[in-house]
Amino acid sequence: MFSFCSSGTLANSIRKPENKYENGFSVIDYDYNEGTLTSTFYKGEYPKKEFILNTSIGNNGVWETKIPVGEEVEKIIFEQNLIKQINCEALPQINSHLLTYSTDTNAPKNIDEIFVMPNLVFKEEFDAEKTDKLVDDLAQIINCDKNYIFFGTKESGKTILLDKILIETINTNKTHHQIPAIIDFRDLKDNVLKLIREYWNKSTEEASKILSEYKVILLIDNISFEDEDEYKLKTLKNFLDENSNIRFVATYQQLYDEDFPMNLELLSLFDFVNITLKQFKTRQIKELIQKWFPNSDKYETPRKLETLTNAFLALNLPRTPFAVSMFLWIIEKQENFKPINNSTLIENFIERLLKKHDIRESLREKFGYDNKIWILSFIASQMLDRDEVNYSIPFAEFVSIVDKYLKDKKFEDFKTDKIVETLLDSGIFLRENGDVRFRFTCFFEFFLMKRMEKDAKFKEYVIDKKNFLQFVNEIDYYSGINRGETDLMKLVIERLDEGFEDLQELISNTQRERKYDNYDGFFISKNERGEEKPSLASQLNEEKVVDFLPSNKPTEEDLEVLEDDKLELQQQEKGISKKEKGNKIKDLSKLLVLALKVVKNSEEVHDEKNPNFKLDNYSKVIDKSILFAIIHKAIFEIFLENEEKLSKEKLEEFRQMNQFLPLLHELFLFDNIGTQKLTSVIRDKINLDKNKDKNISDFEKSLSVFLYADIRGKDYDKIISEFIKGVKTKYIEDIIFFKLITYYFYRSKDDETDNFYLNLIADLMIKSKGYHKSKKSAIMQSYKKKKIERLNQENVKVIK
Repeated sequence: MFSFCSSGTLANSIRKPENKYENGFSVIDYDYNEGTLTSTFYKGEYPKKEFILNTSIGNNGVWETKIPVGEEVEKIIFEQNLIKQINCEALPQINSHLLTYSTDTNAPKNIDEIFVMPNLVFKEEFDAEKTDKLVDDLAQIINCDKNYIFFGTKESGKTILLDKILIETINTNKTHHQIPAIIDFRDLKDNVLKLIREYWNKSTEEASKILSEYKVILLIDNISFEDEDEYKLKTLKNFLDENSNIRFVATYQQLYDEDFPMNLELLSLFDFVNITLKQFKTRQIKELIQKWFPNSDKYETPRKLETLTNAFLALNLPRTPFAVSMFLWIIEKQENFKPINNSTLIENFIERLLKKHDIRESLREKFGYDNKIWILSFIASQMLDRDEVNYSIPFAEFVSIVDKYLKDKKFEDFKTDKIVETLLDSGIFLRENGDVRFRFTCFFEFFLMKRMEKDAKFKEYVIDKKNFLQFVNEIDYYSGINRGETDLMKLVIERLDEGFEDLQELISNTQRERKYDNYDGFFISKNERGEEKPSLASQLNEEKVVDFLPSNKPTEEDLEVLEDDKLELQQQEKGISKKEKGNKIKDLSKLLVLALKVVKNSEEVHDEKNPNFKLDNYSKVIDKSILFAIIHKAIFEIFLENEEKLSKEKLEEFRQMNQFLPLLHELFLFDNIGTQKLTSVIRDKINLDKNKDKNISDFEKSLSVFLYADIRGKDYDKIISEFIKGVKTKYIEDIIFFKLITYYFYRSKDDETDNFYLNLIADLMIKSKGYHKSKKSAIMQSYKKKKIERLNQENVKVIK
């Protein structure tokens, strides 16, 4: 702190020799830790143009006094010291979670420089007139007194988000005075305090005192609500009840979007706000590109940004921070690379980490890329066998495994310590507290997949009926790299049939009892007279809709939002996900997702005995997916029947998910099986559905029609038009309505396509209302007339 004399006095005396005034200033220093205030005095020395120590004041120009320190000040000092300690200890560990950390990318390796605010949605709205309520700033979370749980799929940035909240909490501590602590729910046994005090590096007594005297924000990674977690959840609940100064912010890993915990009893233990981590939108991708290449305009043009986002669309890659970062890292090194699926993306990233394309790696005397793949896959299998937390092993054991491998392979000429150093420096592993583990779950899973390729016995173990659902990602990666594994597809489809056998029988019996003609009966909503409720499309004014849509066509500035919605139709973490068995519903979902992904990946499969092999398997996964949708419909209805046990927000959420389940299911299918490599197969299924007997449901037909349209199959517009003419159910009319509006906004670029989609929308509305087709002509003529009027008005404004 500076203290100056008056500027007028300074100006009056600085050029005069008399000592009537001394021009100067004092520097005041507060040392809260030592409890002292020190003032150092300086004066101007004439005629020199400088200031010197004024020794005539105080003790040779220095005056010092003790600051009175009260209890409140002591608390603040302790708090600030703890905050500084946490900051010093946490930041290096946090930065190691970044994908860019210890790689040869030019991108920033500091979380503050590379972090992009994700899409955090408080509540998903399906009302077209409403928008999602978003978290605009992390301060909304930090400065609030509520509890939060972030729900996100694998690699959606959950752990990095907690890391960033930790940093922001530290940086803004003086405004809210919360002390952060971060724990992993998977490490919790029966003592929450133990994990917190270890994080703070405090004794039990010190930690207990902090919890009782200070506000604490507890960041919990990987919370789970499975039955086997009941004891841990109740332990956490009791701890929070006993420590009223604590609130929590947690993360929950979803298997897929909209996969929320179904154990209401365990869920109701905690009062929290539900926030969903959505995949990156165009804005986030653009921001990450700019941060990745801070001094280059190479990737900033709209056209190049569109090329990047289109790659994620066409290849159906997840737009997670992890996947986008991997993609940017790859194109940074190899601009023209275009991955085929998740497994090839990871494979190319591993190739970069292990320097496959480095000319030195091809030299015979080097322990090259292929050697590294072999030893890493062996290490992964050894870590799996040991089954420790994060599948980590002590460093000494890591060295021992490498040494044994080299001896078994007769690689004695390679020094164990050098190979260990090479592997640990590659960016594939993390070394924490004396243990070594894979940095990311996907790396661990990738090398287990590689072990499947190199060890037939291990492959048999993975695909064994008792184990395979614990290795869904490994099998997905395997089928993505080995895209002609016909026997693997047969095995997965056979398991799918077996796994859904009981559910198939239950639904078939229910269908007969209720006298449903087909699956549509499970989704049709009826009024008190037993009649199907009218569709939303049939309740709208057709002329106003056809006129409203063009007048509200998005501008160029709005296209980013529209592109975001299209991209939405297309999974970071702390530690390695544990391979555990789930409940019946969880296992069915894993089985279905696995089957969908294997069918999607297996583009080169062929069966000499069955020319319709792909079509048959596609038809089976679609059929089983409908059974899965039906059981979810039943679960939602059970929730809604027990609405008194639900909060108002969750009740509304379940109602909307129940109402829009068919549409959500189509989006789920697109996310897991949508690929242009299946256009021919899906088209064959559409034609097959048209030629089947009348008992095939509109729901089943619609899934293939709109999957085909989503991937822009040949003549998809004609297929939609024909489908509209034959649809029999009202609830499917609403799916068609929402899909057509989406296509109109996203895909229509000129008057011709405008008119095409408006015609389809008019067709649907005329059909839903039972009007004669002549009505449509009048609607379209009215629209064209109003369009001309609008254009004329706009021209007049321009002239004026």
